[in-house]
Amino acid sequence: MEIKGENSGILAGKTIAVKDNVFIAGTPLTNGSKIWEGYTPEFDATVVTRILQAGGTILGKSTCENQCCSGNSFTSASGSVPNPHDITRSAGGSSSGSAVLVATGEVDMAIGGDQGGSIRMPSCWSGCVGLKATFGLVPVTGSLGCEPSFDHLGPMASNVTDVAKLLEVIAGYDDGRDHRQNPHVVIPKYSQLLTGDLTGVKFGYVKEGSGRASDGVKSVMSHVITKLRESGAVVEEVSIPLHAQSDVLMTALIPAYYDCMFENFSQSPGFNELYNVSALRHFKQAMKGSAHDLVPIAKTYPLFGEYIRKKDGSQIVARAMNCRPTLRKAYNDVLEKYDALIMPTIPFVAVKLPPLDLTPKEFIDEVGQFKNINTAPFNLTGHPALSLNVGKVQPDDGGTKHLPVGLQIVCKHFEEAKLLDIAYGVEKLMTE
Repeated sequence: MEIKGENSGILAGKTIAVKDNVFIAGTPLTNGSKIWEGYTPEFDATVVTRILQAGGTILGKSTCENQCCSGNSFTSASGSVPNPHDITRSAGGSSSGSAVLVATGEVDMAIGGDQGGSIRMPSCWSGCVGLKATFGLVPVTGSLGCEPSFDHLGPMASNVTDVAKLLEVIAGYDDGRDHRQNPHVVIPKYSQLLTGDLTGVKFGYVKEGSGRASDGVKSVMSHVITKLRESGAVVEEVSIPLHAQSDVLMTALIPAYYDCMFENFSQSPGFNELYNVSALRHFKQAMKGSAHDLVPIAKTYPLFGEYIRKKDGSQIVARAMNCRPTLRKAYNDVLEKYDALIMPTIPFVAVKLPPLDLTPKEFIDEVGQFKNINTAPFNLTGHPALSLNVGKVQPDDGGTKHLPVGLQIVCKHFEEAKLLDIAYGVEKLMTE
């Protein structure tokens, strides 16, 4: 498969992979699941249209985890996605294929999706750059998501400059087809604003972000902080206690959201946006005859969500939703004093891929493992967050190969220009 875009544009000469929950007209979509076998979208996602208009060449769809339900990389119906630095280990998910294709140089850029860290986690473990932009900046029109209040699509690449170029192309208002967007946001030429000057930049290193970090990850973070200070930046430890408690909100919300998704056949009703009728029709029919093909975690989430709804009428979901502004304010208060927050993207390096003969309980346990404790909070709050490779260390489990460690950088809403410039500076600093 090769779809060539316009002859000129900012992405001319660039090759791109598209996560397999994103529509490309006439190209089969699987969303990593047997449930979607036989479905072919009839129109392009907005991000696909914009890539082609900007001169990019789409080389194909990239493997994603089953129903985008995992931060690991073994759940896809097409098989496990191995880590490019150690094929016995996870590449991270759910945008697993996008990260590996970028990290191995098979493509220059990729589109990922992020509901709890699914761009940033595989970028971290596979060793590339991934950005979850401010909520609503990039339209999700023409993609399968989880729940509209924290669905994101975003750019992945081997370097910050290419991430900035891809964001420049895919961001912006979608003529009302994505109800979450602000029509008045102006998209700058991000790639032309990269200076990399970190002099005087104030970083808040989030104490709670390293609470479960391995010794190896802590050592890399210490080295990064030292390099930042030597470059003229200011780095101070800050405490945001709610950061460490946000996983409780995800526990309550994720099952309820997936329950809503399955109940409404993958696209929740009631929003002023573009609906894909053929996808709704396919999912309804597939669930009637092939629900047994769902992997254990994709069954567990809606079952737990239904239990919550039947038990208390979703009061716990409502309480969790009402906590989101409080969490957002906790970060915003600190960001009034600092240019950016930093922490490990994932507190430990890539874990071993599990065996294929897992029991349902073992499968669910493997999908968990607290990988998204630093990434998911920013899906809840909508802040832009980027993962950047800042070093490699040996794992604590006795493995001998050095594995990537990611630094997550977070800025205020709609400060992507600042975030990318800071990331560009860190990237230059760590490669000197």
